[in-house]
Amino acid sequence: MKKITVITALMSLGFLYIIAQTQKPTKKTIDNPAASIHRGQVVYQKECLSCHQLDGGGVPHMNPPLGGSTDVLK
Repeated sequence: MKKITVITALMSLGFLYIIAQTQKPTKKTIDNPAASIHRGQVVYQKECLSCHQLDGGGVPHMNPPLGGSTDVLK
């Protein structure tokens, strides 16, 4: 039981760390689509690339493709 508590606490801290690292868009970013696209590329490369691959096609039977997904457009 103690191991589960420690693992849960560490995962929670990791999740909070990731949330704290994400930048909120500024007016400068909102007014500049190129800056917004660049910010999205940085986030994708850091958080998504390893599972969803460079083209967003995912890994068969492991990670779903992003292309054609309505979840991506939300």
